[in-house]
Amino acid sequence: MKALDRIEANLGATLFPEGGQGGGINYLFILLAIGSLAGGIWAARRLMSIPPWGNSAPAGAPAKALGGLLWLFAIGLVIRPALYLKEIWGFKYLVFQVSWKSLTAQGSESYHPLWEPALIASTAVTLLGLCLSFALLPIFFRRRANFPAAFAIASGVAVFGLALDQAAGFLIPSLKGEMTGAESPAAALRATAIAIAWAVYLFRGSRPRETFVVTVGARSGVGSRAGETDPPIREKDVQAA
Repeated sequence: MKALDRIEANLGATLFPEGGQGGGINYLFILLAIGSLAGGIWAARRLMSIPPWGNSAPAGAPAKALGGLLWLFAIGLVIRPALYLKEIWGFKYLVFQVSWKSLTAQGSESYHPLWEPALIASTAVTLLGLCLSFALLPIFFRRRANFPAAFAIASGVAVFGLALDQAAGFLIPSLKGEMTGAESPAAALRATAIAIAWAVYLFRGSRPRETFVVTVGARSGVGSRAGETDPPIREKDVQAA
């Protein structure tokens, strides 16, 4: 988070004492991050196999290639993991004990009882969002029928993360006034509105309905529509060959 960068700049030696030592490694935070990452990977695998939520092409319509607004959508989809990685980089200070205690230990200048649960929740949700953003890529480019549903779930996680950040910015005094730019309430509302607009388009637009029709078990590649499988090979066809 940019807010943590600004707090680090204001506290200076409080977060990074002379010599660059961080007062020891915060192993508890590292274990939390590893556990959250493992949970995110599990959730990403489940996301890739969820059933479609009612999006289906008209009967007899062939699966269409990606095109139109979907290419614009693809740009944002490819960029999304990089944005999550940038946000995760903002948590680098918490790897050190002194950084963690400067926010969560009673008596410190920036202490607030909500810092600890806010940092834990934000870390877990951000790592979950990162894993889901990577999982969306193969679902999208393989034109799976469950992509609209998968995007809705991943977007819900992202919006929940935005809500957590805004709640922390409102309740923690040292964060008030720091939630600016991409972390401002206006930016959060704008991102939420964009996610909702894309979700509506994916579920209601004719192009997405005719594009995301490939089932997970389909064997005929990009031409397979939801619910279709390859026709059985008949004995006389083999003899004719």
